[in-house]
Amino acid sequence: MSGFKSKTPPVKLVFSKDNYNKLIQILSLNEISYDEKLSLASKKLKEKLLTYSVPKEDDGMINVDVRFYINEAALIIEQLMYAFKDEIEIEADYVEVLERIRESRKQNNTEDTE
Repeated sequence: MSGFKSKTPPVKLVFSKDNYNKLIQILSLNEISYDEKLSLASKKLKEKLLTYSVPKEDDGMINVDVRFYINEAALIIEQLMYAFKDEIEIEADYVEVLERIRESRKQNNTEDTE
């Protein structure tokens, strides 16, 4: 056993053929964004996905295994959020909801330990 750690990225996602194609298309569209940072990230992610993804056939269906490092998975989420930014209407301030829930849990935990 060697002292080297595996360089295999820890986040594994399996996409259907259609969803893999949609993801690559989203990255292609984001590449032409006016946001230079987002555009460059799109290009790098797309190149990685087209180079290192592994298509597999299972029961006549093609799925694509994709591996990401944690920072790349975060970038994929950012890319998806950008792609749908104009189609999502925010109906509430969910950060306020989060804060209320956290405060409630904190109070409940304090009561449980007393």
